[in-house]
Amino acid sequence: MRPGALGDVILTFPALDRIRSINSGAKITIAANPLYAQAALEFRLVDEILSFEGRELRPLFIGQTANIHFDEAYVWMKDVDDLFVQSLRKICPVYASPSIQSHPFVHQSEFLFRIHGADVSASEIARVWASLPGRLPIRSEEFDVCIHPGSAGIHKRWALERFRAVRDSLVQSGRRVSWILGPAENELLESGIVMSGSEDTIFRSPSIRELIGILSSCKVFLGNDSGVSHLAAAAGAPCIVIFGPTDPCIWAPRGNVQILHTLDASVQDVLDLLKSARRH
Repeated sequence: MRPGALGDVILTFPALDRIRSINSGAKITIAANPLYAQAALEFRLVDEILSFEGRELRPLFIGQTANIHFDEAYVWMKDVDDLFVQSLRKICPVYASPSIQSHPFVHQSEFLFRIHGADVSASEIARVWASLPGRLPIRSEEFDVCIHPGSAGIHKRWALERFRAVRDSLVQSGRRVSWILGPAENELLESGIVMSGSEDTIFRSPSIRELIGILSSCKVFLGNDSGVSHLAAAAGAPCIVIFGPTDPCIWAPRGNVQILHTLDASVQDVLDLLKSARRH
């Protein structure tokens, strides 16, 4: 049970891997937003998706019994003592942990890994992150630089004109740029951050499966503190990620990632990191 956004789902990947390893042969279902849960399915961490807000689980939110069966359930929610969890305990054993940690200086993926009393092994968690790109199909198509200039929180976004300046510099040096735009970023087309008729490739609101295909095939990714950045890192892309108010020690994507922890980062700061970004 993992409600939340795309980044929230991806941060549970090490825990999902552990759950699969200790329940060999079991059918693993993730109850989440189906759009974001698709990422766990693509990385073969789960076998099926159940909508967290769908009709199957709806009775649990009002204290009724749901016509559904699990052998056991793992729950990451803000309030693990609410009516939903109490109702779920009537169906099966429940291992519940808050989805937001109270302990500082611990990365969120490590915190979420501790469900079921698991000892946290930094090397084991690192192994999971390193293994993720190998779970994806090999792609023949290749993209050069992929830029995702958006984020669900406007306060997390690097200045749009700076993304554009990075793009201009890259194109002048012979690089090819692709833009990844979700529904929240489509207004960028009108604002001029992506010019119509340019030589750039524009991916408008790709599905999670399409997005994984793009990100697993790109030479380098540039983005803000967002779920797409987490997905890019999980897919094995070398990532330059710009963080603002959020603490990257707790929330940064894991993988081949370089962090700039300031929204005042200059265009040259980003260009310097892009020059050194290489696939492992």
